[in-house]
Amino acid sequence: MKKILFFAPHGNWHLHHQVDAAISSSLQLRGAEVLFVYCGRVFKECPNARGKETFCKVCLSESKNIVNFFKVPSIALSSVLQEKDYIRCSQWTESLKGNELLDAKFEGKDLGEYVNSGVCSYLLISKPDFSEEKTIKIYKNFLYNAALVKISYDKLIKKMQPDHIVCFHAKISHYSVFFELARQDNIPVLVHERGSIDDSFMFLENGHEGLPAGRPEAMSKWKEIPLSHEECKKVKKLLKEREDGKNHAIPAFYRSNHLQFGELRKSLRLPKDSIVIAVFLASDWELGMYKELCINFTSIIIAIKDIIKNLAKWPDVYIVFRHHPNVVGDNHTGFTFLKQLFHLNRTRPETVRVIMPKEKITSYELMWFADAVISFGSTAGVEAILRGLPTVSNVDIIYNFLDMGLERVLTPDSYLDSLKKAISKKQSNELNFLKKAYRGFYFYFYRLSNKFKSIGIKDHYKCDIKINSINELSEGNDPALDRVCNYLLKGSPLFSVPGELEKSRSDNEETVFLQRELDIIYQKRKEVKNKNILNNYKEPLITVLRMRLDGAFIKEKNGIISSIFLQSLNKSRHKNIELNDMASPYYYDLTSFFKELIVYVDMAKGKYIYLGKDYIHIDESLFSTSIDYLEEPENISCDGIVTGSWICDNNGNIITELFTQRRDTNNFSDSLKRFPLFSDPKYALTFYVWRKKSLQKIIKILEKSTKNFNEFSENLYRQTMTDHAQFKFIKSLIPNISIYVPLLQKI
Repeated sequence: MKKILFFAPHGNWHLHHQVDAAISSSLQLRGAEVLFVYCGRVFKECPNARGKETFCKVCLSESKNIVNFFKVPSIALSSVLQEKDYIRCSQWTESLKGNELLDAKFEGKDLGEYVNSGVCSYLLISKPDFSEEKTIKIYKNFLYNAALVKISYDKLIKKMQPDHIVCFHAKISHYSVFFELARQDNIPVLVHERGSIDDSFMFLENGHEGLPAGRPEAMSKWKEIPLSHEECKKVKKLLKEREDGKNHAIPAFYRSNHLQFGELRKSLRLPKDSIVIAVFLASDWELGMYKELCINFTSIIIAIKDIIKNLAKWPDVYIVFRHHPNVVGDNHTGFTFLKQLFHLNRTRPETVRVIMPKEKITSYELMWFADAVISFGSTAGVEAILRGLPTVSNVDIIYNFLDMGLERVLTPDSYLDSLKKAISKKQSNELNFLKKAYRGFYFYFYRLSNKFKSIGIKDHYKCDIKINSINELSEGNDPALDRVCNYLLKGSPLFSVPGELEKSRSDNEETVFLQRELDIIYQKRKEVKNKNILNNYKEPLITVLRMRLDGAFIKEKNGIISSIFLQSLNKSRHKNIELNDMASPYYYDLTSFFKELIVYVDMAKGKYIYLGKDYIHIDESLFSTSIDYLEEPENISCDGIVTGSWICDNNGNIITELFTQRRDTNNFSDSLKRFPLFSDPKYALTFYVWRKKSLQKIIKILEKSTKNFNEFSENLYRQTMTDHAQFKFIKSLIPNISIYVPLLQKI
């Protein structure tokens, strides 16, 4: 009788643990001995709880519900542990110093290494900073819980002696600890994850997503087998769906804007004949989780610098970095990475463009526009190949293992050589190049993604148990479930293998389809190149009024003064800028300030006006996106743009945000609660890009209705952002400015 242990500690992750429960129940019906292991409120400051007091109770209830429904034997980790175990784990973690955490060993096991990926995921960082007390505390909590898992593991394995272990993910704590311990004991582990298309699951042999996990060997059986016409159509259909924000398995980060590609060149302010290299970046913490996959770098920032330095040798090349939208998600933000990125963006060369996470230029638009791609392991890199682009990768992900046409970048100084090699390979035999990519793509997205009849996924995050009785899990009712069970019980192949019909298939259908597809790709790329409206495009002038905070003018005896504002202004994509100084509001009384403002606005030569200050970083896209929108004929009635903002302390740490998709409001009091300094005119004014004539009108209105500086911001807000505003302003909801609040100011 086979013995299978299922490690499923987090009951609230029922989407994933329905897989464990369904497989264990099905195996039990087939005569196997199974054991479903859940937490039982063991973990200290559980990372899933995020400080919620009721979380553990709900999580435990979810575990019991799923166990009861599928009628499988179960055990709580809490029932395995004794008081002395908790004391032993606590004493061990408390004895560790900050510089010992990463290499910490518990009873001979490298728990410090095992939990690192979980800590990176939890803190959204690429590498723990042990100079921070917060990081040390969190890492110790992870180690304490890992030690509890290790002790529980030893007892469970000794008692059951399983032939196989099944668990989710294998990289997130506490799964990573259980997985690594099993691997060291040579116990086979079946890892499951969400699949690559909607309502599907993926299974991996003795590995996680960052390891081959049996997939290259499975692909080798299909590598020389041509796709049928229908399979080619499925690939093309999926590419279109993904471009439209569908069938991503998770909610798409963006939907295509369907821009005219000439407009994309204008949006990025790229010269007419420039060569464009698109770089599709990953989240910094994701690469921290899978640091063993990074071929030639240790952080995204370092890799960006390497790419810029290396490609500088290539004349007429512009590099467009597209940061992954997941850096700023609905409920999370990579604060540490953004802090570093703002600083890097102020020092980038003129031949570099940086598309920030929330900017509305998608990777798919860039694919048709670019001449080549550098991928940091994202699926976009492979999709670029299927759209006819030579692509290189500096991350050893599964697509490399499956030989889908990605050229590897082995050293920090070989990006240029790798790109030229990829271009040469593609040009030498474009049809075979596309065949290889299509076959690999079909294998990864369809042969590895399992759809069950008994369970599934609803609305991306909800489990979908489709059975009424566990008898429906018996053999013969669910082909995908049968394959997994037969793998665990009989050693049958986990992945699909070609039959005699597939092995004898001719490549005629595939060749005809892909030759036609090459013609379509070539024609579309030609159209994109020809649609270049920059031939006659002249940037409208914008006047930037810098509100002096310290009395210092832009031009001093020793040249241009240095400030965050001026540094970032210098990197603006939009270059037709008139820059003037004006005094800060508090250098004058209100009457004098209005006179000063009226004089400088009237003197401005620009059609548009922006008022900034030295403690503000403006994103390179602020003026280009705002002006391009306001220049559209259908937007002629719009008076200006309100930009979203990050609010940072004086050390550059993001502490809040305002007027973004996540933190928007049309109420002045709510705005003050989030950012009290919005009541200060020199901060409030920085959120607006104005039409000059609209600013002139509102100044006259405010001059009559405002009695003191404290009323200025509220009256401005009322006129531009409330439901009864007299002026029409569009909120971008994108944080295109970052306000650095001096340490003397409290937020």
